[in-house]
Amino acid sequence: MALYEDISNDLLAKIKDGTYQEGQRIPSEKDLAQDYGVSRPTVRQALQLLVDDGYLDRRRRRGTVVCHPKVRQHFTEGLMSFSDDMRLAGNSTRTVVIIFRREKAQEIVADALHIDPGNEVYKLVRLRYVEDTANVFVETYLPCAELPDIDDVDFSNASLYQTLSECGSAVVSAHRRFEAVSADGALATLLDVAVGDPMLLFYTVDRMSDLGRSIDTDLVNPLTYRPMTGSTSGGAINVLKGINDACVGTDGGGSVLAPAMATNLYAIMAKGVGLYAGRGQSTDGMDFSTGLGFIGKSFDAVRNLLAFSLRSAPMQNLRNLSISLDSQPFDISGLQIFVPASGTAHAPDGADMHMRCMVELEKLGEGIPSVHEIAFDDIYDRGKTVRQLKEL
Repeated sequence: MALYEDISNDLLAKIKDGTYQEGQRIPSEKDLAQDYGVSRPTVRQALQLLVDDGYLDRRRRRGTVVCHPKVRQHFTEGLMSFSDDMRLAGNSTRTVVIIFRREKAQEIVADALHIDPGNEVYKLVRLRYVEDTANVFVETYLPCAELPDIDDVDFSNASLYQTLSECGSAVVSAHRRFEAVSADGALATLLDVAVGDPMLLFYTVDRMSDLGRSIDTDLVNPLTYRPMTGSTSGGAINVLKGINDACVGTDGGGSVLAPAMATNLYAIMAKGVGLYAGRGQSTDGMDFSTGLGFIGKSFDAVRNLLAFSLRSAPMQNLRNLSISLDSQPFDISGLQIFVPASGTAHAPDGADMHMRCMVELEKLGEGIPSVHEIAFDDIYDRGKTVRQLKEL
């Protein structure tokens, strides 16, 4: 068991025995790191496990407090189909299709699917049984323009998710919300319950991929908190969902590094080792040199892709090549790292970027490269900041 898991279990035991009570703020990461004799990143991982399980809640200005664990449902935790979820639980299922037809999208459906009202959609209404007991009533809408050839599919036997995947439009992400409701007469009859019995009503919007390329992923840039529009955003989602082991992008960095940060993946920008991809222009009109960038689930994946690219690239496209391609780890001792000086750059949530950078650098442990601080004149003036970086 990893050290952070041991710490997480110990903290959970203290929550359950009342050492830390509901609504109480637990000690800071710094204090906990001292108490357990570990680094702050290790403590942060331990706390995140408890946050994910609903035992802790991070609150701005107040810190991390103890709370009731969240209600958990397996089918809300991922993109597994209802049938697969029940099968893993050892239950048999069957499906009765009540309605499957084409119709014009009403406004509420059109808004959810990002299409125009009146566009044609499939309406699929199903009653799902578990061990011969009616369990779930499902009403689904699909854009006909994206799925023109599923009219003859028998969804009493066919999996919807599997059908979408076979059509080249696999579901890659989902947004869900739910609310408690009372069963009306129609639902009570279908599910064999009493009128007024409590029910859970789920609203789900699935995001499909377009022939393997993720679309409409709602990624948020971790630095600006704006929607991600970079060319490699879909690639990062594909890697995260296991569709690909790694992906390649070309940009100055933002369309590779930001999606990787937003999805907690590894990334390398290869301009520094000579893999340039020509000149480009940013969305705000700045000219820059583009380079290859790689995203993967492991550092070995992006490192191997980088090594392959360096071996395959024409020599005239390489500049400042100074990296070993053997199987030994990279020697980072000669690198120089520049970070914003304290107080000169802040994240959108107000955090000092100097502290955030130093926390990440601590993870390198021994052999950390030389770190230099830069007092930026105006970090929000991108042109001025880029010129200041080039002077380095």
